[in-house]
Amino acid sequence: MSRVLVLNCGSSSVKYRLYDGDEVRDNGTVERIGEPGGGPADHETAVRQILAGLDLTGLTAVGHRVVHGGTRFGEPVRIDEAVLAAIRDLVPLAPLHNPPNLAGIEV
Repeated sequence: MSRVLVLNCGSSSVKYRLYDGDEVRDNGTVERIGEPGGGPADHETAVRQILAGLDLTGLTAVGHRVVHGGTRFGEPVRIDEAVLAAIRDLVPLAPLHNPPNLAGIEV
């Protein structure tokens, strides 16, 4: 069986789901990130809190939804430095979403 963690870092939330094959082992949402009186101060902290609470034994992959890949990305890609740079370049197309997406990927 393959264990896969899927992350979706939005502008003020992080949603996650941990799969073990076809079975969902864990899932949840951290909301109001960076808001006064809300959740964690930033997306990095939120993702680190999520990871600390999960059993990642045997994890084989991590998937992350990115809001805007422009014309450069029309299908899933493996993340490397060039892909990170391209997502950074595309921040003006999704200024509320791509920075949190990058934070989630980098953690």
